[in-house]
Amino acid sequence: MADHMTNDEAAFPDMIEDEASTLMMMQFSTSEAALRHRNRKGTGGWVFVDDKYSNSWWFSATHYTASTVMTHPVIRGRSGKLY
Repeated sequence: MADHMTNDEAAFPDMIEDEASTLMMMQFSTSEAALRHRNRKGTGGWVFVDDKYSNSWWFSATHYTASTVMTHPVIRGRSGKLY
């Protein structure tokens, strides 16, 4: 793992990629890590923060709209905030 990467960013099993290997979604253990990833990488996108647990998910804005994030199987049934 590179020195500048956080444990969350190196969590390759939590990444979901399409056929072209474009990152579409990533799970983080904290909202801060997810928001930092979105801001530092300059990718934009959506960050869903679970109200009950500290887990957060980043979704690519290229592949997801706010509606598709909120109905995604990983998010469905959870309460939280979308940033």
